[in-house]
Amino acid sequence: MASEQSVIRSYSKTSITMDELAVPNRSGNTTSPDTYLRDADDKEYGYTKPVIFINGYFVQKFLMDFDLDFNTILPTVSFKFYTGNPTFIGVSYPKDGDVISIYIRSNVSVYKPIRMDFTVLSVDSNRSTDSEGTAIVFSVLGECRIPGFYTDVCKAYRGKTSAQTLFDVSQDLDLGFASNDFNMNDKMTWINPNISYYNFIKDVTVSCYKDDQSFYATWVDAYYNLNFVNINNQLTADDIVQNVLIIPGSATGKADDTLFPGIELKPAEVPLMITNAPQFFGYPFYAMKFTMLSEAGNTTNKMGYIQDIQFYNDNTEYKVKPSEKAVSYTIQATTTEDIRENMVLQRGRASEKEYLKEVRKKWMGILDTGDFGSVHENYFQARVQNPLNISDATKFTLQVETQSYFGGFYRGQVVPVMLYVKEKGTRMENTGISNDKKSQQSAGLVMDQFLSGQYVLMGYSINWSEGKGFYQILNLCKREWILNSAGNQPKAFPINIVSNSTAAKFQNAAARLRR
Repeated sequence: MASEQSVIRSYSKTSITMDELAVPNRSGNTTSPDTYLRDADDKEYGYTKPVIFINGYFVQKFLMDFDLDFNTILPTVSFKFYTGNPTFIGVSYPKDGDVISIYIRSNVSVYKPIRMDFTVLSVDSNRSTDSEGTAIVFSVLGECRIPGFYTDVCKAYRGKTSAQTLFDVSQDLDLGFASNDFNMNDKMTWINPNISYYNFIKDVTVSCYKDDQSFYATWVDAYYNLNFVNINNQLTADDIVQNVLIIPGSATGKADDTLFPGIELKPAEVPLMITNAPQFFGYPFYAMKFTMLSEAGNTTNKMGYIQDIQFYNDNTEYKVKPSEKAVSYTIQATTTEDIRENMVLQRGRASEKEYLKEVRKKWMGILDTGDFGSVHENYFQARVQNPLNISDATKFTLQVETQSYFGGFYRGQVVPVMLYVKEKGTRMENTGISNDKKSQQSAGLVMDQFLSGQYVLMGYSINWSEGKGFYQILNLCKREWILNSAGNQPKAFPINIVSNSTAAKFQNAAARLRR
Protein backbone atom coordinates (compact mmCIF):
# COMPACT_ATOMS: atom_id res chain seq x y z
CA MET A 1 0.00 0.00 0.00
CA ALA A 2 1.29 3.44 -0.91
CA SER A 3 2.45 5.81 1.83
CA GLU A 4 -0.38 8.07 3.02
CA GLN A 5 1.51 11.29 2.26
CA SER A 6 2.09 10.26 -1.34
CA VAL A 7 -1.53 9.48 -2.22
CA ILE A 8 -2.92 11.96 -4.76
CA ARG A 9 -6.62 12.16 -3.94
CA SER A 10 -9.44 13.34 -6.17
CA TYR A 11 -11.52 16.22 -4.77
CA SER A 12 -13.79 16.73 -7.77
CA LYS A 13 -14.45 15.31 -11.22
CA THR A 14 -14.37 17.02 -14.58
CA SER A 15 -17.56 18.16 -16.31
CA ILE A 16 -15.92 18.86 -19.68
CA THR A 17 -17.95 17.38 -22.54
CA MET A 18 -15.97 15.68 -25.28
CA ASP A 19 -17.00 14.93 -28.83
CA GLU A 20 -18.72 11.61 -29.40
CA LEU A 21 -16.30 8.96 -30.62
CA ALA A 22 -17.86 5.88 -32.22
CA VAL A 23 -16.00 3.16 -34.10
CA PRO A 24 -17.45 0.76 -36.70
CA ASN A 25 -17.80 -2.93 -35.91
CA ARG A 26 -16.16 -5.59 -38.01
CA SER A 27 -19.30 -6.54 -39.94
CA GLY A 28 -19.97 -2.99 -41.10
CA ASN A 29 -23.55 -3.10 -39.79
CA THR A 30 -24.89 -0.51 -37.38
CA THR A 31 -25.45 -3.23 -34.79
CA SER A 32 -23.69 -6.55 -35.20
CA PRO A 33 -25.97 -9.53 -34.46
CA ASP A 34 -22.92 -11.54 -33.40
CA THR A 35 -22.25 -10.68 -29.73
CA TYR A 36 -18.94 -12.56 -29.78
CA LEU A 37 -17.70 -10.57 -32.76
CA ARG A 38 -18.81 -7.36 -31.06
CA ASP A 39 -16.91 -8.41 -27.92
CA ALA A 40 -13.64 -8.80 -29.86
CA ASP A 41 -14.13 -5.45 -31.61
CA ASP A 42 -14.70 -3.64 -28.32
CA LYS A 43 -11.50 -5.07 -26.89
CA GLU A 44 -9.32 -4.50 -29.94
CA TYR A 45 -10.03 -0.80 -30.40
CA GLY A 46 -7.54 1.26 -28.41
CA TYR A 47 -5.60 -1.82 -27.28
CA THR A 48 -3.46 -2.84 -30.24
CA LYS A 49 -3.04 0.78 -31.37
CA PRO A 50 -4.56 4.15 -30.40
CA VAL A 51 -7.88 5.18 -31.92
CA ILE A 52 -7.39 8.60 -33.59
CA PHE A 53 -10.32 10.39 -35.17
CA ILE A 54 -10.32 13.69 -37.10
CA ASN A 55 -13.46 14.91 -38.87
CA GLY A 56 -14.73 11.43 -39.72
CA TYR A 57 -11.28 10.10 -40.64
CA PHE A 58 -9.83 7.17 -38.63
CA VAL A 59 -6.12 7.91 -38.67
CA GLN A 60 -5.03 4.69 -36.94
CA LYS A 61 -5.56 2.68 -40.11
CA PHE A 62 -2.56 4.47 -41.65
CA LEU A 63 -0.66 5.39 -38.46
CA MET A 64 3.15 5.42 -38.55
CA ASP A 65 4.02 6.64 -35.05
CA PHE A 66 2.28 8.20 -32.05
CA ASP A 67 3.34 10.13 -28.92
CA LEU A 68 0.95 11.19 -26.13
CA ASP A 69 3.07 13.40 -23.87
CA PHE A 70 2.44 14.15 -20.17
CA ASN A 71 5.59 16.14 -19.36
CA THR A 72 4.22 19.70 -19.37
CA ILE A 73 1.29 21.45 -17.67
CA LEU A 74 -1.04 20.39 -20.51
CA PRO A 75 -0.86 17.02 -22.30
CA THR A 76 0.10 17.12 -25.97
CA VAL A 77 -0.19 14.59 -28.77
CA SER A 78 1.87 14.19 -31.93
CA PHE A 79 1.53 11.53 -34.62
CA LYS A 80 2.46 10.79 -38.19
CA PHE A 81 0.36 8.96 -40.78
CA TYR A 82 0.16 8.46 -44.53
CA THR A 83 -2.99 9.04 -46.57
CA GLY A 84 -4.03 5.55 -47.57
CA ASN A 85 -7.38 7.20 -48.24
CA PRO A 86 -6.83 10.43 -50.26
CA THR A 87 -10.10 11.98 -49.01
CA PHE A 88 -8.34 13.30 -45.90
CA ILE A 89 -6.83 16.39 -47.53
CA GLY A 90 -10.02 17.40 -49.35
CA VAL A 91 -12.73 16.29 -46.91
CA SER A 92 -11.38 15.65 -43.40
CA TYR A 93 -8.45 18.06 -43.20
CA PRO A 94 -8.67 19.90 -39.82
CA LYS A 95 -10.02 23.43 -40.11
CA ASP A 96 -9.80 26.20 -37.52
CA GLY A 97 -11.13 24.90 -34.18
CA ASP A 98 -11.36 21.23 -35.19
CA VAL A 99 -10.26 18.60 -32.68
CA ILE A 100 -8.40 15.31 -32.54
CA SER A 101 -10.19 12.59 -30.58
CA ILE A 102 -8.11 9.74 -29.15
CA TYR A 103 -8.87 6.57 -27.20
CA ILE A 104 -6.46 4.15 -25.51
CA ARG A 105 -7.37 1.28 -23.23
CA SER A 106 -5.63 -1.20 -20.96
CA ASN A 107 -6.39 -4.91 -21.11
CA VAL A 108 -7.07 -4.79 -17.35
CA SER A 109 -10.46 -3.21 -16.72
CA VAL A 110 -9.50 -1.76 -13.32
CA TYR A 111 -7.51 0.96 -15.16
CA LYS A 112 -9.62 3.63 -16.80
CA PRO A 113 -9.22 4.04 -20.56
CA ILE A 114 -7.84 7.33 -21.83
CA ARG A 115 -10.33 9.36 -23.83
CA MET A 116 -9.19 12.89 -24.70
CA ASP A 117 -9.83 15.67 -27.22
CA PHE A 118 -7.01 17.86 -28.52
CA THR A 119 -6.92 21.19 -30.28
CA VAL A 120 -4.95 20.97 -33.53
CA LEU A 121 -1.89 23.20 -33.12
CA SER A 122 -0.17 22.46 -36.40
CA VAL A 123 -0.13 20.10 -39.38
CA ASP A 124 2.97 19.53 -41.46
CA SER A 125 3.34 17.34 -44.55
CA ASN A 126 5.30 16.56 -47.67
CA ARG A 127 3.94 17.21 -51.15
CA SER A 128 2.00 14.45 -52.89
CA THR A 129 3.74 12.11 -55.30
CA ASP A 130 1.21 12.73 -58.07
CA SER A 131 -1.45 15.16 -59.26
CA GLU A 132 -4.21 13.28 -57.40
CA GLY A 133 -2.89 14.17 -53.94
CA THR A 134 -1.94 10.62 -52.92
CA ALA A 135 0.91 9.32 -50.77
CA ILE A 136 1.12 12.37 -48.49
CA VAL A 137 2.63 11.89 -45.03
CA PHE A 138 1.09 14.19 -42.40
CA SER A 139 2.61 15.13 -39.03
CA VAL A 140 0.04 16.49 -36.57
CA LEU A 141 0.58 18.25 -33.23
CA GLY A 142 -2.25 18.80 -30.76
CA GLU A 143 -2.76 20.16 -27.24
CA CYS A 144 -5.33 19.03 -24.67
CA ARG A 145 -8.52 20.97 -25.35
CA ILE A 146 -9.71 22.89 -22.28
CA PRO A 147 -12.07 25.73 -23.28
CA GLY A 148 -11.06 29.01 -21.64
CA PHE A 149 -7.61 27.86 -20.51
CA TYR A 150 -5.90 30.74 -22.33
CA THR A 151 -8.64 33.30 -21.68
CA ASP A 152 -7.54 36.47 -19.86
CA VAL A 153 -9.51 36.85 -16.63
CA CYS A 154 -9.69 39.53 -13.94
CA LYS A 155 -10.81 37.89 -10.72
CA ALA A 156 -10.04 37.87 -6.98
CA TYR A 157 -10.09 34.76 -4.79
CA ARG A 158 -10.52 36.30 -1.34
CA GLY A 159 -9.26 34.78 1.92
CA LYS A 160 -8.17 31.50 0.37
CA THR A 161 -5.10 29.29 0.40
CA SER A 162 -3.30 28.43 -2.83
CA ALA A 163 -4.89 24.96 -2.86
CA GLN A 164 -8.38 26.43 -2.43
CA THR A 165 -7.67 28.97 -5.16
CA LEU A 166 -6.50 26.31 -7.62
CA PHE A 167 -9.54 24.22 -6.74
CA ASP A 168 -11.76 27.20 -7.62
CA VAL A 169 -9.82 27.68 -10.86
CA SER A 170 -10.41 24.02 -11.74
CA GLN A 171 -14.15 24.57 -11.22
CA ASP A 172 -14.06 27.69 -13.42
CA LEU A 173 -12.58 25.54 -16.18
CA ASP A 174 -14.84 22.49 -15.55
CA LEU A 175 -11.77 20.44 -14.61
CA GLY A 176 -11.50 17.92 -11.82
CA PHE A 177 -9.06 18.55 -8.97
CA ALA A 178 -6.54 16.22 -7.27
CA SER A 179 -3.90 16.79 -4.62
CA ASN A 180 -1.75 15.04 -2.01
CA ASP A 181 -1.64 18.13 0.24
CA PHE A 182 -4.60 20.46 0.61
CA ASN A 183 -3.58 22.09 3.92
CA MET A 184 -1.51 25.17 3.11
CA ASN A 185 -0.23 28.11 5.18
CA ASP A 186 -0.66 30.84 2.59
CA LYS A 187 -4.12 32.33 3.02
CA MET A 188 -4.50 35.66 1.23
CA THR A 189 -6.45 37.30 -1.56
CA TRP A 190 -5.14 35.76 -4.76
CA ILE A 191 -5.69 38.14 -7.68
CA ASN A 192 -5.72 37.20 -11.31
CA PRO A 193 -4.79 40.59 -12.86
CA ASN A 194 -6.28 39.96 -16.30
CA ILE A 195 -3.91 37.18 -17.31
CA SER A 196 -4.82 33.75 -18.66
CA TYR A 197 -5.77 30.86 -16.42
CA TYR A 198 -2.67 29.15 -17.77
CA ASN A 199 -0.36 31.87 -16.44
CA PHE A 200 -2.38 32.33 -13.24
CA ILE A 201 -2.05 28.63 -12.37
CA LYS A 202 1.71 28.86 -12.82
CA ASP A 203 1.88 32.04 -10.71
CA VAL A 204 -0.15 30.58 -7.83
CA THR A 205 1.96 27.41 -7.87
CA VAL A 206 5.26 29.27 -7.65
CA SER A 207 3.89 31.46 -4.81
CA CYS A 208 2.32 28.72 -2.65
CA TYR A 209 3.73 27.83 0.78
CA LYS A 210 3.19 25.28 3.53
CA ASP A 211 6.59 24.98 5.27
CA ASP A 212 10.30 25.35 4.53
CA GLN A 213 10.62 21.81 3.12
CA SER A 214 7.59 21.56 0.84
CA PHE A 215 7.49 22.52 -2.83
CA TYR A 216 4.79 22.06 -5.44
CA ALA A 217 4.00 21.42 -9.08
CA THR A 218 0.77 21.50 -11.09
CA TRP A 219 -0.40 19.77 -14.25
CA VAL A 220 -3.51 18.46 -16.01
CA ASP A 221 -3.65 14.66 -16.20
CA ALA A 222 -5.18 12.24 -18.69
CA TYR A 223 -8.58 12.42 -16.96
CA TYR A 224 -8.89 16.23 -16.98
CA ASN A 225 -7.93 16.73 -13.34
CA LEU A 226 -5.85 19.73 -12.31
CA ASN A 227 -3.21 18.16 -10.06
CA PHE A 228 -1.58 20.17 -7.24
CA VAL A 229 1.19 18.01 -5.79
CA ASN A 230 3.68 18.43 -2.95
CA ILE A 231 6.76 16.89 -4.58
CA ASN A 232 8.65 16.72 -1.28
CA ASN A 233 5.94 14.38 0.05
CA GLN A 234 6.66 12.04 -2.84
CA LEU A 235 10.44 12.18 -2.48
CA THR A 236 10.32 11.43 1.26
CA ALA A 237 7.58 8.76 1.26
CA ASP A 238 8.47 5.63 3.24
CA ASP A 239 6.09 2.81 2.34
CA ILE A 240 6.03 2.91 -1.45
CA VAL A 241 5.36 -0.74 -2.36
CA GLN A 242 2.18 -1.14 -4.39
CA ASN A 243 0.54 -4.26 -5.74
CA VAL A 244 -1.01 -3.81 -9.17
CA LEU A 245 -2.97 -5.93 -11.63
CA ILE A 246 -1.48 -7.02 -14.94
CA ILE A 247 -2.00 -9.83 -17.43
CA PRO A 248 1.35 -11.66 -17.60
CA GLY A 249 2.49 -12.19 -21.17
CA SER A 250 0.40 -9.39 -22.65
CA ALA A 251 3.50 -7.27 -23.16
CA THR A 252 5.02 -9.90 -25.44
CA GLY A 253 1.80 -10.83 -27.24
CA LYS A 254 1.58 -14.28 -25.62
CA ALA A 255 -1.61 -13.26 -23.82
CA ASP A 256 -4.09 -11.41 -26.05
CA ASP A 257 -7.82 -11.13 -25.34
CA THR A 258 -8.54 -9.68 -28.80
CA LEU A 259 -7.52 -12.69 -30.91
CA PHE A 260 -10.77 -14.61 -30.55
CA PRO A 261 -14.26 -13.65 -29.35
CA GLY A 262 -15.30 -14.46 -25.79
CA ILE A 263 -11.79 -14.58 -24.31
CA GLU A 264 -11.49 -13.32 -20.74
CA LEU A 265 -7.96 -13.29 -19.36
CA LYS A 266 -7.53 -13.27 -15.60
CA PRO A 267 -5.20 -10.56 -14.24
CA ALA A 268 -2.52 -11.36 -11.67
CA GLU A 269 -1.50 -9.21 -8.72
CA VAL A 270 2.21 -8.31 -8.73
CA PRO A 271 4.40 -5.65 -7.10
CA LEU A 272 4.87 -2.51 -9.18
CA MET A 273 8.58 -2.21 -9.85
CA ILE A 274 10.46 -0.82 -12.82
CA THR A 275 13.21 -3.36 -13.38
CA ASN A 276 15.21 -5.28 -15.95
CA ALA A 277 15.33 -8.43 -13.77
CA PRO A 278 14.72 -11.44 -16.07
CA GLN A 279 11.75 -12.72 -14.06
CA PHE A 280 9.87 -9.48 -14.87
CA PHE A 281 10.21 -9.91 -18.63
CA GLY A 282 6.73 -9.90 -20.15
CA TYR A 283 5.41 -7.40 -17.59
CA PRO A 284 4.30 -4.09 -19.14
CA PHE A 285 6.66 -2.08 -16.87
CA TYR A 286 9.74 -4.20 -17.65
CA ALA A 287 12.65 -1.85 -18.47
CA MET A 288 13.60 -2.56 -22.08
CA LYS A 289 15.95 0.44 -22.42
CA PHE A 290 17.16 3.24 -20.17
CA THR A 291 19.52 6.19 -20.02
CA MET A 292 20.46 9.12 -17.78
CA LEU A 293 19.83 12.78 -18.67
CA SER A 294 21.51 15.67 -16.87
CA GLU A 295 20.76 19.39 -16.58
CA ALA A 296 23.06 19.82 -13.59
CA GLY A 297 25.41 22.42 -15.06
CA ASN A 298 22.64 24.47 -16.67
CA THR A 299 20.63 24.38 -13.44
CA THR A 300 23.59 25.47 -11.33
CA ASN A 301 24.44 28.33 -13.69
CA LYS A 302 20.87 29.59 -13.48
CA MET A 303 19.85 28.84 -9.89
CA GLY A 304 23.12 28.35 -8.01
CA TYR A 305 23.09 26.24 -4.85
CA ILE A 306 22.22 29.03 -2.43
CA GLN A 307 19.60 31.73 -2.89
CA ASP A 308 19.97 35.01 -0.94
CA ILE A 309 16.50 36.50 -0.55
CA GLN A 310 16.35 40.25 0.03
CA PHE A 311 13.26 42.40 0.59
CA TYR A 312 11.89 45.37 2.52
CA ASN A 313 9.55 44.26 5.32
CA ASP A 314 6.78 46.82 5.62
CA ASN A 315 4.99 44.90 8.38
CA THR A 316 7.17 45.99 11.28
CA GLU A 317 6.10 48.73 13.71
CA TYR A 318 6.32 52.30 12.48
CA LYS A 319 9.03 53.11 15.07
CA VAL A 320 11.46 50.63 13.50
CA LYS A 321 14.22 52.27 11.51
CA PRO A 322 14.03 51.78 7.73
CA SER A 323 17.45 50.15 7.78
CA GLU A 324 16.12 47.48 10.14
CA LYS A 325 13.26 46.70 7.80
CA ALA A 326 15.71 45.43 5.21
CA VAL A 327 15.60 41.62 5.40
CA SER A 328 18.13 39.21 3.94
CA TYR A 329 18.58 35.46 4.46
CA THR A 330 19.64 32.43 2.46
CA ILE A 331 17.91 29.19 1.57
CA GLN A 332 19.06 25.96 -0.07
CA ALA A 333 17.19 23.13 -1.71
CA THR A 334 15.68 20.54 0.64
CA THR A 335 17.74 17.37 1.16
CA THR A 336 17.26 14.07 2.95
CA GLU A 337 17.87 13.76 6.69
CA ASP A 338 18.79 10.08 6.33
CA ILE A 339 22.31 10.26 4.89
CA ARG A 340 23.82 6.82 4.43
CA GLU A 341 27.21 5.47 3.49
CA ASN A 342 28.25 6.01 -0.13
CA MET A 343 25.45 8.54 -0.62
CA VAL A 344 26.12 11.88 -2.29
CA LEU A 345 23.88 14.91 -2.33
CA GLN A 346 23.48 17.34 -5.21
CA ARG A 347 25.87 19.94 -3.81
CA GLY A 348 28.71 19.92 -6.32
CA ARG A 349 31.67 17.55 -6.14
CA ALA A 350 31.57 15.52 -2.96
CA SER A 351 35.19 16.25 -2.04
CA GLU A 352 34.85 20.03 -2.38
CA LYS A 353 32.89 22.94 -0.94
CA GLU A 354 32.90 25.06 -4.07
CA TYR A 355 29.11 24.98 -4.04
CA LEU A 356 29.16 27.54 -1.22
CA LYS A 357 30.39 30.12 -3.72
CA GLU A 358 27.42 29.61 -6.05
CA VAL A 359 25.09 32.17 -4.47
CA ARG A 360 22.31 33.96 -6.35
CA LYS A 361 20.92 37.16 -4.82
CA LYS A 362 17.34 38.20 -5.47
CA TRP A 363 15.74 41.51 -4.57
CA MET A 364 12.06 40.67 -4.14
CA GLY A 365 10.55 44.09 -3.39
CA ILE A 366 8.33 45.26 -0.51
CA LEU A 367 6.55 42.69 1.64
CA ASP A 368 3.18 43.87 2.95
CA THR A 369 1.14 41.28 4.84
CA GLY A 370 -0.76 43.48 7.32
CA ASP A 371 -4.51 43.72 7.75
CA PHE A 372 -4.73 45.42 4.39
CA GLY A 373 -1.68 43.70 2.91
CA SER A 374 -1.69 41.90 -0.39
CA VAL A 375 0.31 38.68 0.16
CA HIS A 376 0.98 35.97 2.75
CA GLU A 377 4.04 36.32 5.00
CA ASN A 378 6.13 33.70 3.14
CA TYR A 379 5.22 34.93 -0.33
CA PHE A 380 8.72 36.00 -1.34
CA GLN A 381 10.35 32.90 0.09
CA ALA A 382 7.88 30.67 -1.74
CA ARG A 383 8.69 32.29 -5.08
CA VAL A 384 12.32 31.25 -4.60
CA GLN A 385 11.83 28.01 -2.68
CA ASN A 386 9.49 26.32 -5.17
CA PRO A 387 11.52 26.76 -8.38
CA LEU A 388 14.82 26.13 -6.54
CA ASN A 389 13.63 22.77 -5.26
CA ILE A 390 11.93 21.74 -8.49
CA SER A 391 15.12 22.45 -10.44
CA ASP A 392 17.19 20.56 -7.88
CA ALA A 393 14.89 17.51 -7.97
CA THR A 394 15.01 17.39 -11.79
CA LYS A 395 18.75 17.92 -12.27
CA PHE A 396 19.08 14.27 -13.23
CA THR A 397 16.47 12.15 -14.98
CA LEU A 398 16.47 8.39 -15.35
CA GLN A 399 14.60 7.81 -18.61
CA VAL A 400 13.17 4.31 -19.03
CA GLU A 401 11.45 2.74 -22.02
CA THR A 402 8.98 0.08 -20.92
CA GLN A 403 8.01 -3.10 -22.70
CA SER A 404 4.41 -2.05 -23.33
CA TYR A 405 1.59 0.17 -22.04
CA PHE A 406 0.65 0.02 -18.35
CA GLY A 407 -2.52 1.89 -17.39
CA GLY A 408 -1.49 2.19 -13.73
CA PHE A 409 1.19 4.83 -14.21
CA TYR A 410 0.36 8.43 -13.32
CA ARG A 411 2.38 11.60 -13.00
CA GLY A 412 3.68 12.27 -9.49
CA GLN A 413 3.67 8.56 -8.63
CA VAL A 414 6.35 7.17 -6.30
CA VAL A 415 7.94 4.15 -7.98
CA PRO A 416 10.72 1.76 -6.91
CA VAL A 417 13.38 1.11 -9.56
CA MET A 418 15.74 -1.88 -9.47
CA LEU A 419 18.17 -2.09 -12.38
CA TYR A 420 20.68 -4.93 -12.59
CA VAL A 421 23.86 -5.75 -14.45
CA LYS A 422 23.25 -9.18 -15.96
CA GLU A 423 26.38 -9.85 -18.01
CA LYS A 424 29.81 -10.49 -16.53
CA GLY A 425 32.47 -7.99 -17.44
CA THR A 426 34.03 -4.70 -16.40
CA ARG A 427 30.70 -3.08 -15.58
CA MET A 428 29.61 -5.92 -13.31
CA GLU A 429 32.99 -5.94 -11.58
CA ASN A 430 32.53 -2.28 -10.68
CA THR A 431 28.83 -2.35 -9.81
CA GLY A 432 27.43 -2.73 -6.31
CA ILE A 433 28.58 -1.72 -2.84
CA SER A 434 31.87 -3.17 -1.69
CA ASN A 435 34.18 -0.63 -0.11
CA ASP A 436 37.00 -3.19 0.05
CA LYS A 437 36.91 -3.00 -3.76
CA LYS A 438 35.97 -6.67 -4.09
CA SER A 439 34.08 -7.61 -7.21
CA GLN A 440 30.53 -8.98 -7.05
CA GLN A 441 30.94 -11.06 -10.22
CA SER A 442 29.85 -14.25 -8.48
CA ALA A 443 26.43 -12.86 -7.55
CA GLY A 444 24.89 -13.59 -10.97
CA LEU A 445 22.77 -10.44 -10.98
CA VAL A 446 24.31 -7.32 -9.44
CA MET A 447 22.11 -4.36 -8.59
CA ASP A 448 23.28 -1.01 -9.91
CA GLN A 449 23.12 1.05 -6.70
CA PHE A 450 23.51 4.35 -8.54
CA LEU A 451 20.55 3.83 -10.89
CA SER A 452 18.28 1.92 -8.50
CA GLY A 453 16.24 3.51 -5.74
CA GLN A 454 13.04 5.36 -5.02
CA TYR A 455 11.96 7.72 -7.81
CA VAL A 456 9.13 10.10 -8.55
CA LEU A 457 7.50 9.86 -11.98
CA MET A 458 7.81 13.52 -12.99
CA GLY A 459 6.50 12.96 -16.50
CA TYR A 460 5.93 10.28 -19.11
CA SER A 461 4.66 9.59 -22.59
CA ILE A 462 2.57 6.85 -24.18
CA ASN A 463 4.05 5.84 -27.51
CA TRP A 464 3.19 3.58 -30.40
CA SER A 465 5.15 2.56 -33.47
CA GLU A 466 4.66 -0.02 -36.19
CA GLY A 467 7.56 -2.16 -35.03
CA LYS A 468 7.07 -1.97 -31.26
CA GLY A 469 3.37 -1.44 -30.72
CA PHE A 470 2.58 0.36 -27.47
CA TYR A 471 5.34 1.35 -25.04
CA GLN A 472 5.98 4.16 -22.56
CA ILE A 473 8.88 6.50 -21.84
CA LEU A 474 9.13 7.35 -18.14
CA ASN A 475 11.02 10.36 -16.78
CA LEU A 476 12.03 9.50 -13.21
CA CYS A 477 13.77 11.78 -10.72
CA LYS A 478 15.31 11.56 -7.23
CA ARG A 479 17.60 13.75 -5.10
CA GLU A 480 20.06 11.40 -3.42
CA TRP A 481 22.40 9.02 -5.18
CA ILE A 482 24.22 5.96 -3.81
CA LEU A 483 27.55 5.27 -5.48
CA ASN A 484 28.72 1.94 -6.85
CA SER A 485 31.89 1.25 -4.89
CA ALA A 486 32.85 -2.28 -5.92
CA GLY A 487 35.80 -3.13 -8.14
CA ASN A 488 39.15 -1.57 -8.95
CA GLN A 489 37.94 0.88 -11.59
CA PRO A 490 39.13 4.41 -10.61
CA LYS A 491 36.37 6.37 -8.91
CA ALA A 492 35.78 10.09 -9.45
CA PHE A 493 36.17 10.87 -5.72
CA PRO A 494 36.68 9.05 -2.40
CA ILE A 495 33.88 6.52 -2.23
CA ASN A 496 33.23 6.83 1.51
CA ILE A 497 32.59 10.58 1.37
CA VAL A 498 28.88 10.84 1.96
CA SER A 499 28.28 14.56 1.64
CA ASN A 500 30.13 17.84 1.76
CA SER A 501 28.84 18.69 5.23
CA THR A 502 29.36 15.25 6.80
CA ALA A 503 32.55 14.07 5.13
CA ALA A 504 34.83 15.14 8.00
CA LYS A 505 32.60 13.48 10.59
CA PHE A 506 32.79 10.10 8.87
CA GLN A 507 36.51 10.39 8.22
CA ASN A 508 37.17 11.14 11.90
CA ALA A 509 35.01 8.23 12.99
CA ALA A 510 36.92 5.91 10.67
CA ALA A 511 40.24 7.15 12.09
CA ARG A 512 39.09 6.44 15.65
CA LEU A 513 38.10 2.90 14.67
CA ARG A 514 41.53 2.29 13.14
CA ARG A 515 43.17 3.20 16.48
